[in-house]
Amino acid sequence: MKKLLLRKELATSQWNIGSFSNLGDWDAEKTIQSPDCEGGWVFAPPVLRCQQIGAGCMTFQNRLSLTIQVHPDLTNSPSVLQAWVQAWVKEIEIDVASVLNRPINNHWLA
Repeated sequence: MKKLLLRKELATSQWNIGSFSNLGDWDAEKTIQSPDCEGGWVFAPPVLRCQQIGAGCMTFQNRLSLTIQVHPDLTNSPSVLQAWVQAWVKEIEIDVASVLNRPINNHWLA
């Protein structure tokens, strides 16, 4: 039965909810000045039917970018993705505030 389901693509041998990748901190000293490299940089790991969420983060020139890509079998709603990214940012802010021992005031998510 398992071989039949796999062959008909109704099942996979392994399922993962998704993947996360952090590309790290790039050019913190802001030595890259090319106009082609200005602005925000974003990326996300690819998504598949068996790995439906791809989340990526990186810091370029001291600006953090967070990206979530979702397979359409999971959701097509931009508002769902926006809520997930906002929750992710809020968790980061809570962690930063706990390290600083003070709340982050006047933030759009507060």
